[in-house]
Amino acid sequence: MQRSDAAPWVLYKLDGGLDHILIDEGQDTSPTQWNLIAPLQDEFFAGAGAREKPRTIFAVGDPKQSIYAFQGADPRRFLNEAQNLSARAHSAEMLFTAPELRTSFRTVPEVLEAVDATMAGKPLVAGAPGAHDEIKHLAARAKESGVVEVWPWASRPIVADAKPWDAPQDVETGASVHAILAKAIAQRIKTMIETREAVWDKGALRPVRAGDVLALVRTRGAMFREMIKAFKRAGLPVAGADRMVLRDELAVEDCLALMQVALDPADDLALACVLKGPWCNLVDDDVDLFPLAYGRDKGERLIDRLMASTDEKYTHARAFVAELIARKGADAFAFLSWALETSHGDGPSGWARVFSRLGPETRDPLEELLQRALKPAGHVAPTLQRFLYDIELDAGQVKRELEAETGAVRVMTVHGAKGLEAPVVILPDATGDVADAPDNGLIFDDEDGPFVSFRAKDDDRSVAGARAAHEARMLGEHWRLLYVAMTRARDRLIVCGTQFGNAKVGEAPESWRAAVQDGLAKLGAEAFETPFGEGLRYGKQLFADAQTPAPRVETVLPAWARAPAPGGKRVEIAAPSRVARINPALFSPRGDGQKRFRRGQMIHGLLQRLPEIEEARREAAALAWLARQGVDEAEAAEFAREALRVTADKRFAPVFGPNSRAEAPIVGDAGAKPVRGIVDRIVVEDARVLVLDFKTDRPAPTDPAAAPDAYVLQLALYREVLRKIFPAKAVSCALLWTEAPHLMELPESRLDAVFATFASG
Repeated sequence: MQRSDAAPWVLYKLDGGLDHILIDEGQDTSPTQWNLIAPLQDEFFAGAGAREKPRTIFAVGDPKQSIYAFQGADPRRFLNEAQNLSARAHSAEMLFTAPELRTSFRTVPEVLEAVDATMAGKPLVAGAPGAHDEIKHLAARAKESGVVEVWPWASRPIVADAKPWDAPQDVETGASVHAILAKAIAQRIKTMIETREAVWDKGALRPVRAGDVLALVRTRGAMFREMIKAFKRAGLPVAGADRMVLRDELAVEDCLALMQVALDPADDLALACVLKGPWCNLVDDDVDLFPLAYGRDKGERLIDRLMASTDEKYTHARAFVAELIARKGADAFAFLSWALETSHGDGPSGWARVFSRLGPETRDPLEELLQRALKPAGHVAPTLQRFLYDIELDAGQVKRELEAETGAVRVMTVHGAKGLEAPVVILPDATGDVADAPDNGLIFDDEDGPFVSFRAKDDDRSVAGARAAHEARMLGEHWRLLYVAMTRARDRLIVCGTQFGNAKVGEAPESWRAAVQDGLAKLGAEAFETPFGEGLRYGKQLFADAQTPAPRVETVLPAWARAPAPGGKRVEIAAPSRVARINPALFSPRGDGQKRFRRGQMIHGLLQRLPEIEEARREAAALAWLARQGVDEAEAAEFAREALRVTADKRFAPVFGPNSRAEAPIVGDAGAKPVRGIVDRIVVEDARVLVLDFKTDRPAPTDPAAAPDAYVLQLALYREVLRKIFPAKAVSCALLWTEAPHLMELPESRLDAVFATFASG
């Protein structure tokens, strides 16, 4: 059987002819993919009546859930292909069945009834509503109930105009309509949790938890950001944004400004941003920044004024900026860790300063920035300047997987939520209009090709027809997106929105909120009071009884957990392999550059993995692993032979036995020096601990006295740490030379002498 993957459809072709076609519309099959399938259909139907064994086509799809028009998906094509297949099957005297999958195993009856009533008469595909648009769901969860709520749209608040000239433009007032609605939604969810409103879980009621909530927006705009802020400020755990652009996050910009000042203290704009940012908090332009910046001589920089100032309010800023400059040689992760983790000027840590100024929602982008700094590109120098350059040029979105319930509220787009579900779903921006294509003047038409028209009044007959067809397609996409959003809910659905644009009625003519409200009215929903007036509720609220376990409550950390640990300054931890400089003469003559290191890396990797595999299967496993690492056949055979010779040698059986462990991390004190490293292999016996270091690309000396001091020092440092971990056991050290192979146990006198030299400085 051959399989070719051209997602989203998968085609299976048996040797000797096409037997089965499997088409999956779950991710929206595009016209291009249908065109690829067409010739295969011709082969499929060819000579159908002469076959003894009937062939089958199995196509899975739901045109109502085709929401990726921007990727070329077209639900009309799916319907047309179904009709075409039916006609061709009948003409070939083949049985054709097109079952309708109406039973929902996810959602309670009340939500499904609201979906059916809302979608009644809506053109889900294109043009006038047809039989394919009729929806009548059946609920597998018929004995369980839920609730659908629709709120009135939230009005924009009346805010007094700011006074000109000196009115700050970057102060968050919390008076936007999006912030007001988001705060009301967060309070509603918090009330649901506190009053033990219930959802169904395996046939039984249990209290609502934060992880049950999924908020779905149409776009990642103001509502998206305000929802995350509101949930975090209400004390609810939030999974964060599913996508973000790092360089556009304000907290990230503050961190990048720290790096800019460290690299170039004469950058006046970057320094002003740092002084005004969370670390220095000099926020008053007139009182704090103006006296420093005004009246400077030609060529005088802001840094000169700051360092020369004797004003007490700049004391912390002077010390902080001086330390910034002193750390310009650090790598990005060390620099950011110091800025965020350290208490600055006997005050709070960087994290606390950022949260106090910008809110807890800044944790997610900063943690993503730290992840970037922790794993720099391997082909460049890990400097501050390179890291700053890469982040500033990166306009790509950071994608975060929020599919699984993790005990936190999820906020994402409807497109991103397709295939997901949640007990409680909120649609907070349901007052908008039908989304349109980008305003670039292009109008696509399948038959006559694309047209260019920037204004409808300039359209001729052909362009007007193409525009009307495009608008019909977008309207169908609009309602299908609502269908997908509503059917993500298992038990509870809340639909609301903010005042839309300049619409006099507060929302667009084709708004989701109005459609759901009309649907609930048809079902006889009851009025209830919302934060914005009278809304409609269909279904009965359920509450968990006193015996039901309460929802998980977020643990409040005690004050000591947020305070810096006592003990003075942090100590840099040294890796034993980097304590002493390796003599270049010890490098293998087999290759230049990275090649000589690659041999060692591959053999180390084999010696780590092969002892865990049955001996008869080791050679095949070694060659397969090396092939996955991109090693060519000749080198793979050589590397595998050397590693297998070591693991098969009976002299080394205890080294690779059940009491051994590969790549064991060790952290501790060796004398007055904290060290951290990973030993190649460690063996822990009843009375002894054996530490091994593999050596691959160096000629193996036969006398321990000829072993390089750098290698001996590594093991001596490990020995000092392990003596504290295993005080009742003797600690021995050895070098395993793989080329010979030869196990060289180092004498205590040699280890003691090398360590004494190190300890004396």
